[in-house]
Amino acid sequence: MRRIPFALAGLFVALTLTRVAWFASDALHAGPLGYLFSVGMGAAVYASSYWTRTQTTRRAALVSLALFVASDGYFNLTEVVRSIEWYSVGPMVQIAAVVYGLFPTCAAALLGWLQSSINRLPPVAHKQGQIGQMRTILVQRVIDRLTDGTGVVQDAPEVSAVVPQIETGTLTRADLVRAYMLQHGVSRTTAYRHVTEAQRDN
Repeated sequence: MRRIPFALAGLFVALTLTRVAWFASDALHAGPLGYLFSVGMGAAVYASSYWTRTQTTRRAALVSLALFVASDGYFNLTEVVRSIEWYSVGPMVQIAAVVYGLFPTCAAALLGWLQSSINRLPPVAHKQGQIGQMRTILVQRVIDRLTDGTGVVQDAPEVSAVVPQIETGTLTRADLVRAYMLQHGVSRTTAYRHVTEAQRDN
């Protein structure tokens, strides 16, 4: 299910590639360059939409996305309009032609955005049982730290503070958040949100 937006985006990108390639090679007499141009345009729409996911690249990605969506949408719409008798059809058909022309470009952009959001989700999607998994991860990390990887607990002062928590299951929310961050490699804010939801559901 996580890869469905990517597959759908590929379908709509393929559709836009075909239209833009037809228009560039036929109406603009670009020949083979029209096909290369269409590939670059379609890939740019998806890529710029995908990279709106991070704060560092968001501004550049949004500017790029606006340019590529406007350009690709215009070429797609022009190819659709020139393929029908525009002035001989009714307004309903004209509206349908506009939607049909612009939809693939918009769909590719939105699905790229959706896929980037899905890719930021933690690997484990099921909330039930996550608390137990996070405890297991944290316990293993604690044991590794206390034993120096030997498997034998050393006589360290911090043992008396940690072992009772492990045995009684009284790990705090902060412990679970830390374990979630280690397990999934996400930020503290994201980890806190998922831990809170998991605790509520359990």
